[in-house]
Amino acid sequence: MSNTSPNTDDFINYQSFFSPQDAQPLLDFLAEFEVQYQLEEIPELLGQPLIGDHLRAKWLLRIARSDIDNVNELLSKAAEQINDVPKTHYLHKFTNPELRDIIKSPQEWNPQDVHFAKLLLKDRGKPYE
Repeated sequence: MSNTSPNTDDFINYQSFFSPQDAQPLLDFLAEFEVQYQLEEIPELLGQPLIGDHLRAKWLLRIARSDIDNVNELLSKAAEQINDVPKTHYLHKFTNPELRDIIKSPQEWNPQDVHFAKLLLKDRGKPYE
C-alpha cells in the first residue's frame, strides 16, 4: 500500500505496526496533510521461531526523509489536542513498563504515541515523571 510516486529512494522507516488496521489512523492523518508514504509488509525470515512471533511488528511505514520533521510537528500539535486515548488504540495492550520505555525513547516512536503513553500511565494512576 502506498500513496507515493515511483521514485521512493529517499523514503526511510518511520514506524512499524502489527497490522494495516493499526496503521490506518496514521495513514489517514498523513493523507489529510498530503504526506506521501509507503506501507510495506515486512517479509518473514526463514526459520523464524513461532514462539513470540505475535509480538513482532509485520508492517513498516516509510515516509520521505524530508517530511520527518514536518510530520513530527503535525503529530505533536494534533496529539496535544487529545485528552483521551481511543479505546481501540494498540497502546492499551502495553504494560506500564512498556509505556515508560516509549516515553524514554521518543525518537523511536511518533509524537502521538509518546503523548498517548503519558495519558495511559496517568489514567492508570502511574504518571510518568
